[in-house]
Amino acid sequence: EAVAREIETYVRENTSEVGIETDISFITKGRGWSSDPDNPFTQVFLEAAREVADPQIVMAADLGGNDGHYFTSVGIPTVCFGPIAADTNFHGIDEFMRFSDYEKVKGVLIRFAETCE
Repeated sequence: EAVAREIETYVRENTSEVGIETDISFITKGRGWSSDPDNPFTQVFLEAAREVADPQIVMAADLGGNDGHYFTSVGIPTVCFGPIAADTNFHGIDEFMRFSDYEKVKGVLIRFAETCE
């Protein structure tokens, strides 16, 4: 709610300066989420990603827009993982994924399943 109010204030202040009337409504408001980076499942997943995809891969924050909050809200350790490349038009017109990236993602998930207890 605080972020929504901040957005409303920002838009109202900046549009009134240029003489534009605005009305803001939010269709949905997603909650942020995080998982403990030291959780054993998170660590096993990270190792699987390093083995299969890239030994230099690191844990990072995600900008959201996924369903991770459903899992973390009930205590399930959660990671967000997948391919991303600037030239694949992600979340845009003609978005695509390289077959080699698909194979990498599949390989990481298989390796995680093999090594997770």
